[in-house]
Amino acid sequence: MDRYLLLLFLICLTSSVNASSFEGKVTHIYDGDTLAVSYRGQSFKVRLLYIDAPEHDQRYGSASKSMLQKIVGNRDVRIEYDQKDKYGRLLGLVYLDGYNVNATMVDRGMAWVYRQYSDDARLLELEQRARNTKKGLWHDAAPIAPWKWRHR
Repeated sequence: MDRYLLLLFLICLTSSVNASSFEGKVTHIYDGDTLAVSYRGQSFKVRLLYIDAPEHDQRYGSASKSMLQKIVGNRDVRIEYDQKDKYGRLLGLVYLDGYNVNATMVDRGMAWVYRQYSDDARLLELEQRARNTKKGLWHDAAPIAPWKWRHR
């Protein structure tokens, strides 16, 4: 019986390490792809997975941040994550009322699909649609992707 309980405990522990989720309130928007969420008295910095938004000093940087604020600011969200980045931020998918906020930012033309980390067909389709309709940053003739901007 003790072996069985130990095995069950280890299985539960292993599965919780691979993917986790929690619900909390958005307390701060840093930019168009990073926010803070309060959960059980702690604040967690969350980097929206698979997308990259314009930098602060980049064209559309403040518009992207404002859009994320408008969508999730001071609201309850669900975060799904399974890793942290080198800065200690949770890398996650953010959901508001069942809608994927990461995808919404791409759809509204406020972020790129971060191709180094994702080749998700749905996200790429949303980005292409935003490009075609010249939404948000795609209003510019040749917007510069944030990962290129950072390497200048």
